[in-house]
Amino acid sequence: MIAHLASPPVAEGPLIFATTRWSVVLKAGAAPDGRGDAALDQLCRTYWPPLFAYARRRGQSLHDAQDSVQGFLLELTRDNAFARADPQRGRFRSFLLGAFQRYLADQWERARTLKRGGEIEFLTFDAAEFERVHGLDWSEPATPERAFEERWALTVVEEALGSLEREAQERGREAVFRRLRPFLLGQADASDYPEAARDLGLSESLLPTMLHRLRREFGVRLRREVAQTLDDPTEVEAEVRHLREVLGAVWG
Repeated sequence: MIAHLASPPVAEGPLIFATTRWSVVLKAGAAPDGRGDAALDQLCRTYWPPLFAYARRRGQSLHDAQDSVQGFLLELTRDNAFARADPQRGRFRSFLLGAFQRYLADQWERARTLKRGGEIEFLTFDAAEFERVHGLDWSEPATPERAFEERWALTVVEEALGSLEREAQERGREAVFRRLRPFLLGQADASDYPEAARDLGLSESLLPTMLHRLRREFGVRLRREVAQTLDDPTEVEAEVRHLREVLGAVWG
């Protein structure tokens, strides 16, 4: 069990993300000309797990929850619903959860029929495998909103870690990253330095420096992922604090 998420250091100097995925989507909604499709697609892929968790916690079966998310995202892209989003709300997750709640209340049956009619499959997502890999138990007491928040936070962390791992693979340092990954998630601490150093063939004195650099880069990637779901990048630190609060409740 992961005890806690190690605090990612704040990078020196301002972290400025002038153009985020969500701001691109909002601008494309104001003047729909095909721009923003890739940004919206990536946001939807990132938010598949939180939306699925919300639907499951609402009591839907695995297949019904999968249909709900699939139909909702299909409708979201077809109807250019993001054009009606209020930029002042700032957070993509706030807009998306509200829209999904309205969808479940008013339009689920219609979009389900449309999807099963075979017109289009927006995203491929193996819901059963997702539940198996993550060991999800929907009998645990929690609100659907809480399930959404928890899965959002975990997904952001996974995206940041995935970015680091892909870079490590490109540099031929995948084994090093995987050995040090537990330190980023609070699964290992300073008492584990000697063993990790031996496994990597390093002197123990070098390990803290390597971890400092890795934590710093993890912090940058984490904030970048968070920023992609905001219209105002100055809210990144507040969102990161919220993410840590949510994960603190998950991991204890």
